[in-house]
This record gives sequence, structure tokens and C-alpha cells, in this order.
Amino acid sequence: MSDLRFALRSLRTTPGFTLAAVLALALGIGATTAVFSVVNGVLLRPLGYANPDRLVMVYATHPEQGPFYPPSIPDFEDWRAGSRDAFEELVVMRGDALLLRGKEGAQTLLAAHVSEGFFPMLGTRPALGRWFTADEERPGGPRVAVLKHGVWRSRFGGDPSVVGRTLDFAEGAYTVVGVMPPEFTAPEWGDIYVPLHTLPKARDALTKRDFRVDHVVIGRLRPGVTVQQATARLDAVSRGLQRAYPAENAGWSAQAYSLREQTVGSVRQSLLVLFGAVGVVLLIACADVANLLLVRATGRARELAVRAALGASRWRVARQLLAESLVIAVAGGALGLLLALWGVDLLKSGAPAGLPRVDEVGVDGGVLAFTAAVALLTALVFGVAPALQASRVQLADAMREGSKGAGRGAAQQRLRGGIVVTQIALALVLMVGAGLLMRSFSRLRDVNPGFDPAPLLTLRVEAPSRRYDTPEKLLALYRRLSDDVAAIPGVARVGFVNHLPLSGTSVVTPVETDQKQAPGEQNWALFRVADEHYFPALGRAPLEGRTFTAADMFAGSTAVVVNETVARRYWPNASAVGQRITVYRQVVGRPTYNQPVAGQVVGVVPNATVRDLTEEPQPEVYVPLPVDPWRSAFLTVRATRDPAELTAAVRRAVMAVDADIPVAKIETVSSLMATGLAGRRFNTTLLAAFAGAALLLAAIGIYGVMAYAVEQRTHEIGVRTALGAQRADVLRLIVGSGARLAAVGVAVGVAAAAASTRVLESMVYGVGVRDVGAFVGGALLLVAVALAACLLPARRATRVDPMTVLRSE
Repeated sequence: MSDLRFALRSLRTTPGFTLAAVLALALGIGATTAVFSVVNGVLLRPLGYANPDRLVMVYATHPEQGPFYPPSIPDFEDWRAGSRDAFEELVVMRGDALLLRGKEGAQTLLAAHVSEGFFPMLGTRPALGRWFTADEERPGGPRVAVLKHGVWRSRFGGDPSVVGRTLDFAEGAYTVVGVMPPEFTAPEWGDIYVPLHTLPKARDALTKRDFRVDHVVIGRLRPGVTVQQATARLDAVSRGLQRAYPAENAGWSAQAYSLREQTVGSVRQSLLVLFGAVGVVLLIACADVANLLLVRATGRARELAVRAALGASRWRVARQLLAESLVIAVAGGALGLLLALWGVDLLKSGAPAGLPRVDEVGVDGGVLAFTAAVALLTALVFGVAPALQASRVQLADAMREGSKGAGRGAAQQRLRGGIVVTQIALALVLMVGAGLLMRSFSRLRDVNPGFDPAPLLTLRVEAPSRRYDTPEKLLALYRRLSDDVAAIPGVARVGFVNHLPLSGTSVVTPVETDQKQAPGEQNWALFRVADEHYFPALGRAPLEGRTFTAADMFAGSTAVVVNETVARRYWPNASAVGQRITVYRQVVGRPTYNQPVAGQVVGVVPNATVRDLTEEPQPEVYVPLPVDPWRSAFLTVRATRDPAELTAAVRRAVMAVDADIPVAKIETVSSLMATGLAGRRFNTTLLAAFAGAALLLAAIGIYGVMAYAVEQRTHEIGVRTALGAQRADVLRLIVGSGARLAAVGVAVGVAAAAASTRVLESMVYGVGVRDVGAFVGGALLLVAVALAACLLPARRATRVDPMTVLRSE
């Protein structure tokens, strides 16, 4: 306590030094704590379920179609029956859109239809009400629903009386029996949860063993059973299904994955990279403070010598200096915590929409403990070396009246220079990483999605199933919508398609052609239905042949349009136009489901991005909309002016046709593209900000070293000037010293960056992790900033008056 009290008094006498040190640490600790809050909330905090480590997701896998495929309901039932020794419970869920009617118009809620035992398996309690009863989960049971906590608060104002209320959906009335707890944030598959037996119109199709669409299987492992053991058990069941149903199950197997990994695995690497980057910023801040402490210790050489002369041991002197470091660290940690509170809100507001568990991010007890630990650790990191260096007191030199030699030894110069070299090297690592992400982001923005997004506005139409229960009624609705929206001033074209590029939605169909295929090979493509206006609205002019015309718009049409990938895959050495191709209808619950469409290719269109601009082109096959009209489709508007200005008019036109069609989400395709890039923009912006902070701190560090060097070499500079040295000679002397430190730092930094940027391999697109431009650009910028930081002390050195210096000596 005596050391701490003296440290406080001592730091008060040097407010400039104290403020600079505390601010540098506050910046580093605040940024580190804010990013750790995100890492903690997303990656480290356990999922809000009982024994979450025993929860898994199970997917169907196929060597050709991929590892993450939804199983069919019959396959799921066989999995459950055959793996009871590995799973306590195995449940399935399927998403479907429900249209909630209200005074403000219809609203689409994503309904998760769940099988028996879903909520008990997760082991959570409802925030309000109860879960489903056994009678409610059985086929023929009443229509009941449980609301997601966020929907309860946003749609129903957090009103507790919503439990027991009947909600008027276009598909039928549902009674609310419960509200989920707020920690029920993953898995996020629905706004509202209802029993599986209420799934409208699709139950017949769900009995088909080859119907593998939109199902999610979750299981709870038995105690002591590993994910690998559960997968082995599922494999044994799958082999039996392959033998029993060779036509539908040939090649299909199963794989279990940790629920936590499936929830956060896609963002784990990027968050850990950002956490590592902000840790580097903290290290550079610590290096700045260490240099400040070395300068301060030099000025206190006589004081420390007096303490040693009066009997203080080296440890006693070092302990006093460490106490001052601890006070600085605690003050920096307290101020950094305030910055972190602001930073967490900033990070949450700027986080991409796909970041899982973002609602759980906050400053809690674990984050406070982390901040305290970081503050103590930084006290050691930046305090030990200066304390040990300063405690090596040379009594004779330090006590000599007027001596300036204390602390000017080669050891301290090497230590200070080594700290600056480390700062520069660490800053270069961040700058190269930021440069790679920025170049990657620039490449992504230049990717051609296969159409011009600028003039496009889109709206997803969900037609109420009870009112539009036949293909004829759906087609009549789409014609009315198309005609009314096309009449709006500023609208050039209006087209319909079941799945829009960049929307991330798709369904697969088997493909058969006249071309020979290897035994066991399964050809497939994404199944699209479109009207005659869709391709002109999107601006996808055919590369070969033509797109659909009004003459193709009838139920028995054989016209088919394919994309480049399909044409190259099946007819690499011939024209695709005129070739025969068979695909299969994909509307669930309709008698025509999985019925063949024997068509002829009439045109080839450019590839279009399905989900992400980084993905490889997917095969796509288009058939005319009347061949297989979907209840859910994208209305695509091509505008002659800013499409955002048409939003209100399009909303009014759609509601005028049918007020039960939800119009809550109308957006420009440009904004849809921006949303798809949001995650990469978030990572790039943060890493660039950290690199900028590191560059600033490194510049401050080299400035401090050179300013101190000029002060210590004032006599030498005066003598050189008296002997005829010119101003340019003095500038070269000082700037050259800084340039040598910068050169060593850059050399070390290049080597460190070459080794560390491999972690960015999955985060960059169109550039290599050893991209020369990023390395050269980062190095040149850092050298330029370092030389600029040397310039001010060098200019001060050129103004040294040799007569004044020599007279004082």
C-alpha cells in the first residue's frame, strides 16, 4: 500500500506522461474488451440449453450431392428407430411461411413445424405459458403455437396476455400456448413453432423417401456417446436403407455434427482473427507505454540512485516502479472498460445480419474478469523491462552533479530500439492483413453477378394457400400483380421467378439428357420457374438461342432455358439449343410433384450468383411458370429511375390486389448484394481500423524514440554543427537512425506476416495470402509514416545552437 500511495503521488507530478500512458492503454484494452465481448457471446458462452454439448445436428450426405443435405421424413423415422442406443431423442423440423393477418396488413412469419419431443429434448423452460402437450403433437391435434421471444416483443409488444390468444393466419387459426425464453436464440429456425402435423398441404409429399428438402434434424446424445460414435450408428442404419430402398437411397448416408459447431462454426475463424488483431494493437500500446516508462526512468536516475544509496535493494526499486505500472494499468483498464461499453454497442449495430447469437453479446461478469486480467497482464508486459532496466543504478554516475549519463548505456538504447522494431513488425502484420482483406473486398465488388442489379427492385410474394390452392388461381394472381405493378410510372419490366439470384434460396431437380453418364452418377441442377418477362427484367440476355416468350406460357410447354454451366457440362462440344433435357417438378403437396418435364433447350443464359459472390457457378434449369407454378415467388421490377423510389408504389399495388399478401420486405437488388457482402465488409473495416490504430501507435513509438535520441545527443549535434556539419547532414543523421529501425522492423514484419496471413486463406477472394501488392503497399506506407515520425525530431535537431550547447557544457 505504501508503494501504491507513493506511485499515485509520483504520477500526479507528471500529468502529461500519465495521461499519455493511460490513454494508450485505454485504447488497447477498450478495443480488446469490446472484441472479446463478441467472441465470448458468440463462441464461448454455452448455448442456452441443458447439457448443450450433447446436442447435435444430423444431415444426410452423398458423395456427389454434398455433405449437408436434409433427410427425407421416412429416412428420419428410420434413423430414430435404429439409433436409440446412441440418442436419447431425435427430432425433425421443417420451415414454412405462415401469413399472419393484422390491421397493418399481412406479415410473413417463418414457422418451424417440429416433431414430438422437440422442446423437452432442448431442456429449456418457456418464458411464458407452456410447451406442447402430447395430444397437441399427435396428428389431428389442435393447432397451437409457441412464439419466439423476439417476435413476442416486436410483434406483440411483450404483452403477457398473448398466451391463450388465437392468431388469425391465412392458413388457419393457431392458439398461442407459450413464449420462448430470450436465451433461446439458437437454433434460429423460426419466428413461431408449431406441431409438425399442422404443416399445410405437404404431408403427402413428406411421406416420399426421396423428398430431401428443408428438413432439419436435431438430436441429444446419450451420456458418454461421442459424435463419432453416433455417426457410426447412423451409418449402419443408412447402409440398411441403401439395401432396402436402392432406387431412393443409393449412396445416401448420415453425419452428426455438434450443434455449437453448426451454430457458430461459420464465423469462428473470422472472430478469432479479429480478436488476435486487436490483441496485437494492445501489445503495441504496451510497447508505447514501456518506452514512456524508460524515458521517465532516465529522468529519475538521481532519485533512484539516492534510494539505492540509502539502502534500497534492486528488487525494492523495481517494485516501486512496478507499482506505478500497476496504477497506470488499472486506470487504463477502467477507462478502457468505458470505451468497451460504447464499442460493444457499435459492434452490435454494425454486425452483419448472419452473425449468430449477436443478441447475447454484452459486458457481463466474464467480460469484467477478462478486462481485469488484461489490465494486470499489461502492467507486467509494459512494466517489467523498464523496471529491471531502471533498477540497475550506477551510483557514481548518477550522483555526479550535472551528470546526464545515467541510463544512456547501450543496453537501454538497444531495449528501446528493440521495442520500436517490435511495434513496427506487429503493425506491418496487421497492415498486410488489412490490405489483403481490402483487396479481396474490392475484387468481390467487381464480380459480375450475371445481371445488372442497379435498376432492380424485388419483393417475395407469398400467396395464401387456402385462397390460391390451384395452379390456375396462382397464375391469375401473378398476372394481376404483373399488370398492376407494370402500370406504375417508372417501371419498365415486371417478371416472376421462384428463386431469385443472391436470395440464397433454391431447390434441386434431377437432370436427364441424351448424353451418356457413368454408372451411379447423378446429374442435378437448381430448378427454376420463370415467366416471359423475368429474363428481360433482370437484364440476362441469352448467350445462345432465346429466352421464354408469351407463346411458351402454358402448362404443357416443353421450352427449357439453361445456364452456361449446364450447357458446358452436358454439351461441351455442341450447341445446347435444340438438345433434349428432362427435369422434375418440385412443388410440394401437388399431385405433379416429382413428375417429369421432358423439354427441349431453347436458349442459354449467363451464369448468375445463387448465394455468395465467391461461390462457383451452379447449374440452373428454367421451365415456364405455368409448368409448375409456385405459391412463393419473387416479383422482380426493372425501373427506369432509382428503384428505391418505387417501393411505396409497389407496396400499394400489391396490397390493392390482395391485402393478405405480405409486403413487409421490398428491397433493391443492390441492397441485397450489399447484405451479402456485409460480413466481409465488417471484417475488413474492423481489421483496417485495428491496422490504422497500430500504425498510429507505432508512429508515436518511433517519434518518442527519436525525440529522446535528439535530446540525449544534443551535445554531439552541437559539436558536429560547430565543426561544419550542415543542416542536411544533421537531418540524415537523425532520420537515418529512424530509417534503420524502420527497415529492421519491416524486415521482421514481412517474415511474420508471411507466416501469419495463412489464417486469412478462407477469408480472401481473388488474391493470394502472399499477395505482393499487400506486402509492398503495407511496407511502403509504414516506412513513410516512420520517416515522417522521425522528421519532427530531426528538424528540431537542426535548430540546435552549437554555442549555447558548448557554453552549457
